[in-house]
Amino acid sequence: GGACILQTVILRTMNYSVGGVVDYAVLGDSLKVSYNLNRKSEKPNPILKLVLMSSQRPFNTPVIADTIEFDRLDASADKLIGIQELSLKGYNASDIDTFAVVSKDNGTAVVAAVGFSGLLWDVSQGVNNMFASPRDFALVRGELLLKKIKRPVEDSEAFKRTIEELEALKSALNPSLTFPCPNYVWYDLTQLRAPLEVSSYKHLLYVPEVYEAFTEEKILLFGIGEEGRSAFALRTTGANPFVNADDCAVKHGDYWVVGVCFAPDGQYFEKIPPKE
Repeated sequence: GGACILQTVILRTMNYSVGGVVDYAVLGDSLKVSYNLNRKSEKPNPILKLVLMSSQRPFNTPVIADTIEFDRLDASADKLIGIQELSLKGYNASDIDTFAVVSKDNGTAVVAAVGFSGLLWDVSQGVNNMFASPRDFALVRGELLLKKIKRPVEDSEAFKRTIEELEALKSALNPSLTFPCPNYVWYDLTQLRAPLEVSSYKHLLYVPEVYEAFTEEKILLFGIGEEGRSAFALRTTGANPFVNADDCAVKHGDYWVVGVCFAPDGQYFEKIPPKE
């Protein structure tokens, strides 16, 4: 629908004398980004990347829009960032309100320039996540998330609603012919999208490791059990792709399986031990 609104953000110079402007517009689920950057000298810079961030999601890893190539003193390009790239890092197109030019210097992130179309905020946490080891990042995310998703017991309404939505999914999804483990009815998901809009599912699925395993196999299995229990299974020859569930993910034959349990006081990852 409607016209797409083009917004312009001025990038303020922080390091390496790099500055410029970014124009961007939300197109459906995607983001169109055009940038024009300039620098003061032609001496070689470290590799610079233009990244997208959101003041509403300060701990999410930025999305890399482009690796910047200077032609002498200037650099410009147009990019379309799709829903897959955005959702992988936990963003919607409409969340993006911050643009930064960053480099990696001796293993730490350096912000060369930054611009905000919304709130001014400290981008260092998100930028540092780009270069943190994925493990540490998952743990930080996990701790934050657990704080967020352990709700007070009074929230039984949300719990009831989730249980009803799980029930409704049974008739909406395609039954699978594969059963990675018992006590669940399994369904084939042919797209990497959370079957319910709940934080535990997004936290589990929208990580690069799951994306890679899914891209290889083209199938994600979703299980529905009794009393608010659900599970995901992915076949891969590699390590556990469900990095944010840590050791709650268990190998069952060719599949890594992790349980997600909904309770009145929150959402939990659950270990499903293989049968003896």
